[in-house]
Amino acid sequence: MYACKIIRELTGMALQDISDLFGLNHASIIHAIKVVNNDLEVMPKYKMYYLELRAIVESTDVYKDSSLAKKSIISDIRQEVYNALMSKDMTELQQILKTIK
Repeated sequence: MYACKIIRELTGMALQDISDLFGLNHASIIHAIKVVNNDLEVMPKYKMYYLELRAIVESTDVYKDSSLAKKSIISDIRQEVYNALMSKDMTELQQILKTIK
C-alpha cells in the first residue's frame, strides 16, 4: 500500500491513525510499509512509480497550501543540515561552531 507510505512521510501521522483511515489494524500498516520499502529497494521500476506518485501528491494545490508542505520543507532542511554535519570530523565541527559563535 504505497498510499500508507506516502501518507506517513508527508503527514507524519501515527500508524494507528493511518490504519483507521484504511480500516486496518496497526500491524497491517507496519507490514504494508515494510513491503513497499522492500519493493522500492529491489525493483527500480517501482521506485520510479513511487517517486512519480509522491511528486503528483506534492504538486497538488491542496498539499501546497497546507501546513504539511511547510513542515515538510523545514523537516527536509533539518535533515540536510544533520546529514552535512554528520559527514564532518570533530575538527571541522569545532570550526563550524566557532564560525556560528
